Formats: sequence, C-alpha cells, structure tokens
Amino acid sequence: MRESIESVLTEKLRVLSYMAAQEDFGVPEPSISQPQADGTAAPGTETAYARGNHVHPRDSVKADAEQEIVTVNIGSFSSLPKTVSNATIKAEHTVLAYTLGTPEAMADDWTVTTSAGSLTITGSISGSTTMKIILGLVGSSV
Repeated sequence: MRESIESVLTEKLRVLSYMAAQEDFGVPEPSISQPQADGTAAPGTETAYARGNHVHPRDSVKADAEQEIVTVNIGSFSSLPKTVSNATIKAEHTVLAYTLGTPEAMADDWTVTTSAGSLTITGSISGSTTMKIILGLVGSSV
C-alpha cells in the first residue's frame, strides 16, 4: 500500500510542478486552432504550440496542379508532323520540359501543339530520335 500512495503522490507532485511551471514561466498551452493550408510564409503570432499529430487540410490548388501534369513518351520517329494520342492530354496543356534521344536530329523550328486527347510535333527533322515531353497547365505551380 505504501508504494501505491508514494506513486500517487509522485504523480500529483509532477502534475502540480508542471502547472506551476506553466504559470511561472509562461509555458504555452496546446493550440486548439485548425492547421492552415499552404499560403504566404509567415512566422505567425499564435503563442500556443501545435500537437505532434495535427493534420493540415488538403491543398486543393497544389493537388489539382499536380494532377494536371502529363508525361508523354514518344518512341522513335524520323518524320514530322508526328501526332501522339493520349486521353489525358488537354488542349490547354503546354510544354514544361522535354528530352530528346538524339538532339541533333531535331532542327530549332519544331513546335508542339496540343488538343483534347493528342499532341502534334511539327518542324524539321534530319534523322531519327525519341522524345519525352512533360506537359502542364499554364499557371500551374508545380
């Protein structure tokens, strides 16, 4: 019975010490505010701390932009125009990046146009190459 009373008193003393530290030293309470979605970086003014298991809301702007990225791998081709069908391509997509298997095969005058469900490469080519094109929506923040 003595151990039980001693452990209870020890726990009460720990709790009272914690409460006194909060009052004496201004130890903050846990925040009850909801976590904010992404925005402009700022240090904030809240004095409470965040709990370790807090969850941020879904950032729909960033998530939607990430869903609008399309990678198109184009096999070997040696003539233009070259049209590639892909159901995820939208007319609003623009080229964000590309790689050429044989860069010297493509002249500097090539362009990519998109329409719903396909893209078309036009320009001059002298030889054969492969191409990988990454498309995104204008204004997407990825």
